[in-house]
Amino acid sequence: MSRLSKLNVIIATIISLVVIAIAYLIFVLVISSISLPPDYEEISSFSLKDSINIYKNHYGIPHIIAKNENDIFFAIGWSHAQDRMWQMDVLRRTASGRLSEIFGRESVASDKFMKIIGLKKLSKLKYKQISKKSREILSAYTAGVNEYLEKNEKRLAFEFGALDYHPEKWTPEDCLAIQLLYAFSQSRSFWADLTLGEIAEHISNTKALSLVPEFSNIEPCILDTNYYDVSDSLFKQAYKTPDTTKHNYNIGNISLMLDNVKNSLGFSLNQGASNAFARKLRIGDKTGAILANDTHNELSLPSIWYQMQVSSNKMNITGATFVGLPLFFIGRNDNVAWGMTSGFIDDCDFFIEKIDPKNENFYFAPNGVKKKFLVSTDTVYIKNADPEIFYTRSSDRSGILSDFLPETVAGKSNKKTASSYHNTLKKYVISFSWTAQSKSDEILALYLMNKSQNLVQFRMALNNWGAPSMVFTYADKAGNIGSVPAATIATRGENTI
Repeated sequence: MSRLSKLNVIIATIISLVVIAIAYLIFVLVISSISLPPDYEEISSFSLKDSINIYKNHYGIPHIIAKNENDIFFAIGWSHAQDRMWQMDVLRRTASGRLSEIFGRESVASDKFMKIIGLKKLSKLKYKQISKKSREILSAYTAGVNEYLEKNEKRLAFEFGALDYHPEKWTPEDCLAIQLLYAFSQSRSFWADLTLGEIAEHISNTKALSLVPEFSNIEPCILDTNYYDVSDSLFKQAYKTPDTTKHNYNIGNISLMLDNVKNSLGFSLNQGASNAFARKLRIGDKTGAILANDTHNELSLPSIWYQMQVSSNKMNITGATFVGLPLFFIGRNDNVAWGMTSGFIDDCDFFIEKIDPKNENFYFAPNGVKKKFLVSTDTVYIKNADPEIFYTRSSDRSGILSDFLPETVAGKSNKKTASSYHNTLKKYVISFSWTAQSKSDEILALYLMNKSQNLVQFRMALNNWGAPSMVFTYADKAGNIGSVPAATIATRGENTI
């Protein structure tokens, strides 16, 4: 090859590399900014009753100005979808047991578990039970989410393109499923009960309870000691079965399974230690209050919280909404401010259901009456793989957790553990009862709380709250401060430990 030819080859190679580098840079810039909203945009929708304006400051925090509540909730839905649609879709898929449809086989175990827990089914039941006002709020929010999806089909987040799918239309039940998922993630007793049960399995029930510290009556407490009952301690209520050294229910396997599922779902309970305080202030002849709140949820990117400000002739609120829900969990209006921390209420119990030795399709209820399991078929659809069909059993309380086999979670076969576990299942199965299964209306509670103008209205609003258990901290312009616990509390029998 001549000297000139070699030079031409080198030049051509350099030009090709430059062109490829420029093309790659353009591709990266387009992909990274594909879902960014334009600086100015006008839309019209039949779901709107009047005109609305959404402004974003230099931090990207939306400020919504509307003339009625319907349009405010529509705009909140639009804003959530615009900035967090991928996160919203992952949350509702987690709650419904549908992650495997986009992630493949690695999510099968958690999908099966969530289907047995039944948050999606429970969300549909809840939707029928909640107030007309709550359904109106969810309907307006849903319309906002779906309006964004319809008008921005080609401008969705990068993750949708990378996984090659388009999000389905949003539904009001999706909001309730996400709220239930949040309640489930905040339920310490759901995991603590089985942990203590596993300890008791090795050292006996009595010795396990002796390891749990009791509250000392000589220590300082915010509330009068008359309000505190030592027997109601979270961990003293945690273990409710007979002595395992005698009966060997093999609960430890369930604890191991749930721990693995908890990790796969991203529920890290080690960081949960939220705090809040309120203080009355007096400056000259003026009285007021200051409130601060720090919610120590798991670190995530993005956060589950979404800051925004909304205003209309009847509503002016600044604070943090929860992604997928149309109201403010933390914030302030013109007269009242509020924050929240976990209430740590024992909101979940596990039950040993004894199987009829003559017919495994039946079990014995607490009153000794023989009942038939409700057996249903469910399917986990898996990306790039055949779907998995599995059967679930349910008692009057819930789906049977112990039908969720340990080798499924571990990802590999453990014959010794599986054999022991299957032998146990011939005699007993485990169900659960959770306060979130009770009738409640958290959407109405948040709505009335967001609009409250004084402590009486604030407390009345939280009468509608069920789960998760929360302590709401309160402050107002008049200088009133306080804490308002809100939760459905389980009624337990005399033999409960």
